[in-house]
Amino acid sequence: MFPRIRRLLSILSILAALASMTPSARAGQQRQKRSPGRLEGAVYNVASGDPLTKVSIEVTGHEEIFSTGVSGDYSISLGPGTYTVRFFREGFNDQSVADVLIISGESKQLDAALSPVGHQVGESVTVSAGSSNDVVAMLEDRKASTTISDAISALEISKDTASSAAGVLRRAPGVSVVDRFVFIRGLGERYSNTAMNDAIMPTTEPDRKVVPMDLIPANLLQNIKILKTFTPDQPGEFSGGLVRLETVDLPRAASLSVSFSLGFNSETQGKRFLGYAGGGNDFFGFGRRARSLPAAIPAGERVLRGNIFLPGGFTPEQMESFGESFENIWDPREEGARPELGWSVSGGRSFGRFGVIGALSFKNELQTRSEVRNFYQIAEAGRLSPTHSYDYDSSTMTARLAGTLNTTYEINKDHRLFFKNFLTNQANDETRVFEGFNQDRGTDLRNTRLRYMEERIYTGQASGNHLMPSLGDSILTWRYTYSRATLDEPDLRETLYEFSPVVDDFVYLNQTQSLFRLFNEMRENVREPAFDLAKYWFFGGKSLNTKLGASFINRDRVFDSRRFRFTPRGLSGIDTTLPPEQLLVPANIGQDRGFEIREETRTTDHYDALHNITSGYLMGDLTVGRWRFIGGARAEKSVQRVQTFEPFRARQVPILAELENTDWLPSVGVAYSLRNGSMALRGGYSRTVSRPQFRELSPFEFTDVTGGRSTVGNPDLERTLITNYDLRWEWFYSPTELLAVSAFYKDMENPIEVVVEPTAEVRTTYRNVDRARISGVELETRRNLSGLWQRLENLSVNLNYTFARSRVEIGEENRIILTDIERPLVGQAENLLNVSLAYDLPRLGFESRALYNFTGARITDVGALGLPNIVEHSYPHLDLMFAKGFGGDKKLRAEFTVENLLNRQVDYRLGDRPFRVYRSGRTFAIGLSYRIF
Repeated sequence: MFPRIRRLLSILSILAALASMTPSARAGQQRQKRSPGRLEGAVYNVASGDPLTKVSIEVTGHEEIFSTGVSGDYSISLGPGTYTVRFFREGFNDQSVADVLIISGESKQLDAALSPVGHQVGESVTVSAGSSNDVVAMLEDRKASTTISDAISALEISKDTASSAAGVLRRAPGVSVVDRFVFIRGLGERYSNTAMNDAIMPTTEPDRKVVPMDLIPANLLQNIKILKTFTPDQPGEFSGGLVRLETVDLPRAASLSVSFSLGFNSETQGKRFLGYAGGGNDFFGFGRRARSLPAAIPAGERVLRGNIFLPGGFTPEQMESFGESFENIWDPREEGARPELGWSVSGGRSFGRFGVIGALSFKNELQTRSEVRNFYQIAEAGRLSPTHSYDYDSSTMTARLAGTLNTTYEINKDHRLFFKNFLTNQANDETRVFEGFNQDRGTDLRNTRLRYMEERIYTGQASGNHLMPSLGDSILTWRYTYSRATLDEPDLRETLYEFSPVVDDFVYLNQTQSLFRLFNEMRENVREPAFDLAKYWFFGGKSLNTKLGASFINRDRVFDSRRFRFTPRGLSGIDTTLPPEQLLVPANIGQDRGFEIREETRTTDHYDALHNITSGYLMGDLTVGRWRFIGGARAEKSVQRVQTFEPFRARQVPILAELENTDWLPSVGVAYSLRNGSMALRGGYSRTVSRPQFRELSPFEFTDVTGGRSTVGNPDLERTLITNYDLRWEWFYSPTELLAVSAFYKDMENPIEVVVEPTAEVRTTYRNVDRARISGVELETRRNLSGLWQRLENLSVNLNYTFARSRVEIGEENRIILTDIERPLVGQAENLLNVSLAYDLPRLGFESRALYNFTGARITDVGALGLPNIVEHSYPHLDLMFAKGFGGDKKLRAEFTVENLLNRQVDYRLGDRPFRVYRSGRTFAIGLSYRIF
């Protein structure tokens, strides 16, 4: 098993053993009755949401004055009793909390929020421990945010039916997930960015630089924030938004919990499931070694038979040996589909100044899909005429094993160090068969494909928070993050047969994808040192928070691909109706008859890429009474280099594509507080950038590794500049309720779009087109329905709706052979709707959720040669969750979920004709979780 996973398992085992050694287990009951309790919590600035250092804490009956540390937190040992606690700091209004009950041997959580002098707010909010307060804290953080943002709390994540961040994110306003990637406010994946623990994440995608969100298990996340307006302390590649993922945080008390689940899909279990003989570790997602390139294949030399034109080639005997070294597994076979399985374990505790928390999560899912795909051409009078029609049957097993291990060490209350680790490994093992009529061949074709893909992301971060009295009590934060992403796609195998009326059977067809084997490998590293320095200033009833910082992002990537195909050298006497495993027996892999292995690796199947971003920023946050002004600028110098070269010709001069820019990115925001702070009006203006992706800069032709048209890069691409305007009105009419209306407009200069070139074989490329614009409105509400009828006090609703429109102006000079010179952005849905109905009975430990998502129609592929755009039609999605806690402290929890209850047909259309049609099925799952302590 992967070494880091083994280490995580060992650490978690030690963690569980240590956490079980609680003080109460070592002390007798009599001693426990005499032991003191603890008062713990954190203090925040109402205006900014930042933690407040140097806050004095006065407790009745104690002469000593306590104070908060660098993270705004505190911990006080108190004897059993009832106290009044006062929080005060120069430049802020005091806050007092009465009747704080301390129980012997227990911890009491008491968080406070102080407002700057002159800043008008309503009733101060004090958040204590409890599940409902997770939402309270989230809304308080949003109320004090410097940006227009949305958040998904740990509580909401735990109540969702989705197992990955991709499924959870689609609940947020204005967010949709298209093919594993996040679209924010209708802008595609190139216009969004993802950070974990404030550091940019690497990707496992060879032709992109964004993170597939299905790789991130939801139960390892503390919260998810979607920032929709840019501030200078964020990366400049920020247009649609920034997704900020925070991994699980250190608990205030020792904890250990486990969970287990089983699932069944109506289209999979009990139906035909395809598979093949793979590796022994496939179940856990570590099967790449079982499919690695045979050791006999030379690493640095192309596998070809030598001749007068290739004097350095291999002998016929060597070529035969190479061919026989490949494992002869090609044929899909029917298997039984086992139930889906998932489990997780998490735990943590503090040991004096040292704290540790860890979690491990595993999910094994199966999915069978039967779909119809139709292809068309333009006939007379512009009508669509069918050319090919195929029935696709595919079965996929997905295994995801992920873990996180975070530690903290408090040198003293003014200095704290952190070390955070996150690792996820996901494998997709697909077996696919399609069969149907091909007009070009005038007969039926049968294709099989075995595809295994293993993706892995590791992120490790060392960081520190330091209070600097010598700099006027400034707060210095620093971090160094190293991240690595890997993609292994070993031994993709594909065959192609065509129906022959002569023999009334399917026979081997000698085409480029027949008896074909592909080995892809990618490695990407990201290194990011960064620091921030913040200081508060108070003068004349006003408060100013100044912040400056710098960062350096170094991203490098290497991609390699090797292609092999068994080519016929003479098939006389060989029965070509035999399936591949009988066709490629050793007797048919010869020197002058049968089949010979041949390497078809292309000259563009290797590239190295580098992207360095050096940046610095300065910003201020000024609070004057009801007004708040946030502004500043960020400078970024970006250097991108892509080298493409022949992997077997080391002396060849590589083709270099380079793009270098320095950009000044300003940001201005204004907020106005209404109704004693319960309402807020926010506005923002910013300038951001979107840079080309690595493969888009390469001048060579390549084929997308996931299939599709041939594509050629464009070294003359320029980065896109985006002007952003945002406005939001929010009304926080209770600690857990909200009403918000937002509007946005984005003007994009030189956006990068896919265009089609009229070459002999149609291919696509990338060009800067004239302009693109997108505008929209977002509506959001969180409400308990007791205001409508008292008997509905246990029923609440969360609803958000987004209406967005976009327009891309291609321009006549860039049209080439595209069907439309004006159209919406690819992947942008005009309508997005999310509704969550929650009915809870806390006294009985009962919880239920109905989660509805509606995504409107959107373009998935741009039309060319007169063909219309391919459009995915609107799709409604309904999930249900029911849970019940058992026992006096509800440590045992049982859960039943139903995903995709409506099971509507997924429908892609070319004009009014069906292009791709299938159903995903309903998934039923049962789960048990137990909180040991």
